[in-house]
Amino acid sequence: KCTDALNEIGIPAVTSHSGATNPHRTDWTLLAGKTVYLWPDNDAVGLDYASKVISILSGLDPKPKIYQLDPAKLGLEPKEDCFDILAEIEGQKEKAEAAEHILTLAEPIETGPAAELSKLHKAIIEGEYSAIDFPWQNLSSLTQALLPGAVLLICGDPGSTKSFFLLEAFAYWYEQGINLALYELEEDRAYHLNRALAQRIKNSQLLKPDWVRQNPSQVREAFNKNRDFLEGFGCSISDAPDKQLTIDGLASWAEDRAKDGCRIIAADPVTMLQQERDTWLQDAALMERMKTIARQYACSIILVTHPKKGRKKAVGLDELAGGTAYTRFSQSVLWIQHHSKPEKSMVWTPCGRETITHNKTISILKSRNAPGAGKKLAFDFCGDSFCLNEKGIILKET
Repeated sequence: KCTDALNEIGIPAVTSHSGATNPHRTDWTLLAGKTVYLWPDNDAVGLDYASKVISILSGLDPKPKIYQLDPAKLGLEPKEDCFDILAEIEGQKEKAEAAEHILTLAEPIETGPAAELSKLHKAIIEGEYSAIDFPWQNLSSLTQALLPGAVLLICGDPGSTKSFFLLEAFAYWYEQGINLALYELEEDRAYHLNRALAQRIKNSQLLKPDWVRQNPSQVREAFNKNRDFLEGFGCSISDAPDKQLTIDGLASWAEDRAKDGCRIIAADPVTMLQQERDTWLQDAALMERMKTIARQYACSIILVTHPKKGRKKAVGLDELAGGTAYTRFSQSVLWIQHHSKPEKSMVWTPCGRETITHNKTISILKSRNAPGAGKKLAFDFCGDSFCLNEKGIILKET
């Protein structure tokens, strides 16, 4: 009835033979090189149908110029279409003038390689495509590691404070109102919430059972004061203290969280995943799926890992545990080093060059999204607060 209503007022209109159920059964080749306006019904079925037709028309040669109307902006009720608008107008001339005016409201649909870049530029300009910052300025600007669709690897020896680094960053992002999901594969949620609380109140004594037992009033006061934070932040944490998660299980969890709208998704550490035969194939399957999830849902994925066994203090992409897929399919790789004896380095700070001491170094081994690859950052890990302080870009280790 819609096509009949438009044809009657001199506007050529067509639809597929089977209506909105299957546009692929219709021969659309007569529209090649034409200017085509899509006027979908005001419902999910109509919009889905229009999307399928766009896909078909984009494959024609020569490609037609495609425009699409947004039925919601025409004041239509749910499931209404062009017939309902024209039915309210008296006179064929008036109907034709109204229809021609409505067609001027259609937006052009861009397809092809140039359209892909145009879409990216639009997303950047409108703020839809931007990196989430770390709570550390230089690390953010040198890596842009948390752009939509990006996968970040964090490596370091046991005890290098990888988990404290991630927990501090997650608490910071939570305070920014960012939707998060963190899978802790070692210990339970209470264990990690206790660490987060210790960082929040800057009191590492909270991790010592004897101190907690001897200072109940301080502990209760800290808990009650931060209860809302712990409740909300804790909801973003999943744990697996009593079972070894499989690679497929982690990937399915990540996809579910991405579907829920989580902007940053992390797992700590992936070396705890259950491995079977052909581990390098499993590693490749995991990373390929993680990269697909990140791109499909415009989220960022962080995977914490360890160095490979048998290495001799070397730091580099070839020293990560697992197969080469981890470094191939990731956009950024960070390596956190602990210095049992503080290092002395010359660093670049906002105030210029300065010689400082630091007990952590974060090496940027890979940075596809920013010019940080090969650079090192000096950090101090405070044993009283379990927090990290960025001290500058290392220019020279003295």
